[in-house]
Amino acid sequence: MTPEALADLVRPLSRDLPGVEDPARLLRAVEALADRKPADRAIALAVHGAHALATCGDGVPAIVAGVRREALVRWDEWTATWDGPAVATGAPARVRALRAGASRDPVLRRALIRAGTVVQEALGDLVVAADESPWPALRVALPGAPLSPRADADDRQRPEVLARLIGTAVADFARWEATRIGLPALSPREVLDTGHGLRIVCLTPDAEGEAGPSIAGLARTLQRWWGEGDEGAVEALLDGLATFPPRLAAEAGRQVRDALAQDLAAARHRLRARSLIVSRQDREARLYDAVARLGEAVPPPEGRGPVGVDLEGRITVVESRAGRVRWGPDGEAVLVREFDGNIEVREARRLLRAHAAAPPNPRFAAEVGGTPEDALRICRWVASALQLRTIALLLAAAG
Repeated sequence: MTPEALADLVRPLSRDLPGVEDPARLLRAVEALADRKPADRAIALAVHGAHALATCGDGVPAIVAGVRREALVRWDEWTATWDGPAVATGAPARVRALRAGASRDPVLRRALIRAGTVVQEALGDLVVAADESPWPALRVALPGAPLSPRADADDRQRPEVLARLIGTAVADFARWEATRIGLPALSPREVLDTGHGLRIVCLTPDAEGEAGPSIAGLARTLQRWWGEGDEGAVEALLDGLATFPPRLAAEAGRQVRDALAQDLAAARHRLRARSLIVSRQDREARLYDAVARLGEAVPPPEGRGPVGVDLEGRITVVESRAGRVRWGPDGEAVLVREFDGNIEVREARRLLRAHAAAPPNPRFAAEVGGTPEDALRICRWVASALQLRTIALLLAAAG
């Protein structure tokens, strides 16, 4: 049993019970509750659990196998597991030691050593040291700290972190499964974040255990760690593993690969769509720049010429000088284009309509000066400038 499992066991019994942080008070409280309800099976289990929590360290040295006992991880009928610093190096370590009543039993001493052989096979690169004297124990250096309660802001910006955690954890479950020795319900302290993924470091193999319940528990832990957010393929995978866990770690591994394949495919589609959008925007920007530069590169041709006759019978003239275009009755010209390139659209269109409606007249040219050819060139330039303006407005609107 673990302190977390005991807390879950006693929590529904009464809201007034102390926490597992004070084992002696908790034991007295559940015993008083059992006195009032001696037939309640849940309370009886809580009494046994609280008693084991309060006494599992009795008679055990403070330093076992070179590790100073500090945080209790789990216990069973004949052993208990603690975390603490290695005395020689100060590095975090985990030690599983026989309880005081079992420390002199040769059968249990040999059983602990055999358990270390099984754990070593599952942990692989992590060395499990068996120390038979002066107190029988198993020891392993911890490759990381327990998984934090919540993902930090940086992790939340990188969904691949969640994928790496679930993938490495399932790989660890597969290693345990290959030993044909199952895992008990894991304590949060037995799920370690190494910085490169998760490792399952448990010194208490369970011959009756299957990977499914442990995978479901880990999936729920990762859901709480990740928090709420947009659901992708990996988040959906966690939902499935938590609700309908597979019996075998190999099946969970296939589900992880399928989910990652879906996630990668979705990421590729997003990147492809983004690439198309960026490419289109780049082409639009380059075309807009070319249109703007074209308008600046070709100034209006200079000259003067007749356009037609207004309603009062006066000859209208178009004149272009130094980038400025005017038109109207001679002496009353209206601005069409300014020095800075701005075009008065309304006047430009009036000019083009008037020029299109009036056939060339040599007599008008003789009276006002200039030539019909100059008027034609200027009006063509104005028509092209209006077309460029329209294109520029359409590109701006599309962007």
